[in-house]
Amino acid sequence: MSKNISIGLLIPSSTILPVGKDFEQGVKRGLKTLTTSGDYAIEFIPEFIAEGSKEKTETAINKLITYHNVDLITGIISNRTLQVLAEKLSKTKTPVIINNIGEHILDARLLQPNVYINSTHVWQQIWSLGYWGVQSKGLKGMFMSGIYDSGYSFSLMLQMGMQAANENASMPFAVAPVSIPGSLADVKSTFQYIDQFQPDFIFATFCGEEASIFLKEYVERGYHKTTPLIGLPFLLQPFDSAGEEVTIYTTVTSNTDIDESQLDDLTAMAENPFPYLGYETGLLIQEAVTHTENLKDLKQTIAETTIHSQRGKINMSSQESGDGAKVFLIKNTFNGKNIKREIVQELNTLYANNETLIEALDVPSSGWYNPYPGV
Repeated sequence: MSKNISIGLLIPSSTILPVGKDFEQGVKRGLKTLTTSGDYAIEFIPEFIAEGSKEKTETAINKLITYHNVDLITGIISNRTLQVLAEKLSKTKTPVIINNIGEHILDARLLQPNVYINSTHVWQQIWSLGYWGVQSKGLKGMFMSGIYDSGYSFSLMLQMGMQAANENASMPFAVAPVSIPGSLADVKSTFQYIDQFQPDFIFATFCGEEASIFLKEYVERGYHKTTPLIGLPFLLQPFDSAGEEVTIYTTVTSNTDIDESQLDDLTAMAENPFPYLGYETGLLIQEAVTHTENLKDLKQTIAETTIHSQRGKINMSSQESGDGAKVFLIKNTFNGKNIKREIVQELNTLYANNETLIEALDVPSSGWYNPYPGV
């Protein structure tokens, strides 16, 4: 007789990537061995949380726990939403595995042992890029962003990384405004500030169509020949390069050393991490379930379980989130369609127990609740 397992899924929406669908399919792929064994009957119960606000996420969690009585909850929500729901989650014994890219810094002090984190920790990678930018390019790094991309920990982490490299580093910024809610930001309006501030390098957070507009303008104005560009992998969108090549420095993260043979898999995950995060979560659930006699003990079994994926050994304990991660600098030579990638070096980084980072957690900040790029 097969054992029944119910898994609640917190599914956000996105106009940029099929975030929720990719994640759900990834979870099911990670659980494939379990579902085909015949020993377990798995029920997936999706709850759609739209942009991932506190209210909608809390409502979904309440329904999964009190109505569906699920054995486990997983899904995609931002660390900011997680932070405001931490007290509620601490009152339930249901294991909760949260996935995100780490668009906000994680305050693990608020979380209880029943909450686990699976993330690519973008906040960590941006700190590394800021540190490297100042060390290798100069003291003035400009932050350029669309309005929807500016409400995360991106600028804070860039500034912290830059100032860790040199306390005299400065970070001018330009944020593209939105004239009509829901429309694209006016990306081109930010370029006047490059001439004004004359930065040594640019860090751009644009994604989707806004990234394509940004890159086209960056090349048309000739900045690809004078001003180095760094950014998240989401910046690497197709654009009309008019035959020009542009160099963009991005990162990948791994819990082990990497070589060129792994670069395609790791960059694919960096550019769209959600199916991979789902797959890793599915693997963890599968491993934990097969080593649990009683599903009531699932919380403890998850805590003792690690898995291996493209990123190496993965431990989803919220108290060790990001520990041991390595950040690698990738040089992308991009002609608007095709990309040549190469590993430049491993970068310095920091971890959640860093004193300066902990101090930053206590500084009031504004920002979005939605997971990036869940808009």
